[in-house]
Amino acid sequence: MSYRDDYIPRSDIALVNFATNLMSHISKQENQQRWCIMAPTEHLLALAEDFKAKVTVCKSNDCTRRDVVSKNDTKVKLVKGIREFVQGFLARNANVNAEDKTLLWLPVHDTTPSSVPPPLATVSGILTFPARGLVEICRISADGEMRNKKSRCGVRIYYGIMGESTVRNRFRLTRRPETGDDLPHSVFTRQKQYRFDFVGESGNEVFFCMRFENPKGQTGPWGTLISTFIP
Repeated sequence: MSYRDDYIPRSDIALVNFATNLMSHISKQENQQRWCIMAPTEHLLALAEDFKAKVTVCKSNDCTRRDVVSKNDTKVKLVKGIREFVQGFLARNANVNAEDKTLLWLPVHDTTPSSVPPPLATVSGILTFPARGLVEICRISADGEMRNKKSRCGVRIYYGIMGESTVRNRFRLTRRPETGDDLPHSVFTRQKQYRFDFVGESGNEVFFCMRFENPKGQTGPWGTLISTFIP
């Protein structure tokens, strides 16, 4: 994707403004509940603040080459973090309407059905546990032949954690799910693996279910519902 077609601004000042606007909206609890999304990680919030501070330093007369290198390094990390959050939680989220995307300064995609449907194959993966509180789905792949390989389809991972509903997270699972439709959260990825940060949830049972999704948000069949206990 070229910068000209990208929704993430290229210039430093424009990126600061974009990130500030995005963080302000996704950090609000009422928006998180309305859009059924997780709160941004402290790491992502810190990257946005760090980049803003480093841009200010680089605009001053005391700016050094080391300052510029540090700023550019933080910029790469911030753009990657924003892209992962937007693609995972916002871009194809049915709860985020066109007005919401305008508010977030995100592109509004048309809803015309695609001429290239999502694959008919189901999706599977294996669970690994890199560290305490972390669950990673690896080797995400199709169970069967993949047609229309150039359709840019990705995988949407639906998930939910068993537990009592709280004010901060009212989308807990109060009963065991039967299909992916029963899972309240989802993220989108085109990678072969995806890591979930469930720090603070150790010992709780979490459920996952995956299916293909094309660029228009149309989905393929459900894969197998899987569960594990968060380490």
